Order: sequence, then C-alpha cells, then structure tokens
Amino acid sequence: MGLDKISLRKKTIEELSKTSKSLLSKKSKTIVEELFSQPEFKEAETILFYVSFRQEVETHEAIKIALARGKRVAVPVTDLKDYELELAEIKSFEELEEKESGIMEPKEIKEIEPKEIDLVIVPGLAFDEEKNRLGRGAGCYDWLLKQLKCSSVALAFECQIVEKVPVDGNDEKIGKIVTEERIIK
Repeated sequence: MGLDKISLRKKTIEELSKTSKSLLSKKSKTIVEELFSQPEFKEAETILFYVSFRQEVETHEAIKIALARGKRVAVPVTDLKDYELELAEIKSFEELEEKESGIMEPKEIKEIEPKEIDLVIVPGLAFDEEKNRLGRGAGCYDWLLKQLKCSSVALAFECQIVEKVPVDGNDEKIGKIVTEERIIK
C-alpha cells in the first residue's frame, strides 16, 4: 500500500531538501530547456507559469526567456480566502514582488481570462507515471486546471516521480511531465 497524501508530501519535501540548491538549479535549467523544445510551448501564444519558490523547478529564467521570445505570460495570484488562483498578465519579471507567503506575485494585477491561456506550466510535489499530481494541499491548481481548457505541462525533478500518487475526485491529471531525465506523456 502506498503513502497517503500527507506522508507523501512530507517524504518528497525531505527528499528535495537533501539536494543542494546548486544541483537543483542545474537540473532546473535542463528541465526548462526541454520545456522550450516541446510542441505545446512552441505553439502557445499565452502561457501561465507558476513563479517558483522553495525547492520547485526554477521558472524565473523561463519566464524572462518566454517574454523575450514574444510569448504572452501570465502568473497566478493566490486568493487564500477562497483557495483559488487569479490569473495576472505580466510584461516583465520586474513586475513581481515577494509577498508575505514568500511567493512572488505581481505588484499590480492585470487580470487575464482563463480562456486566453494556451498552456499552463504546473508545479507539484510529487507525480506518477499516470500523470497524477500531488500539490501542497490547497487544491488551487486542481481548481484552476478544471477551469482551463488548454494543455498542461508539469515541471518536476526525477526524485519527485513516485510509484503512485493517491488521488480523489478533486484531483486533475497533467497532460505531460518534464523532468531532467525524461518526458512522461
């Protein structure tokens, strides 16, 4: 029998914290380069990126590069009252500032409609080969993925791929997972 969601979150966070920041950064660069070669990224005009923090696959440079390549970029703004994500367009990375949560969000929110998003780049703590995702527990991305009618790509370190992610009726699958070693389609 596999781990429950709480135990799997704890185990994955422990595993990630054992890896040096420089190694995670190096692996992030490989993952982002692979993301840029994916057809979903190449074809997308408007991309929703998560803004990385803690031990997530780093997206700061990816956001800057996407903007430089002429992509329209949106980032999530967390509504902690309703556990929902608003979508805000940014024209430059400098429009972001660190909030109390430690997550970087836009200083000024220029809302963008979910239907305008062509591709969503999804964070997570653990994934399996069935493209199930375990987030941090608030359900924000599951709610968002239900709203969006577009491709989704999760960025993950290989150590985040587990045998089985426990799922329930609220959990949404990911379209594709990119790690430093492989692509799970």
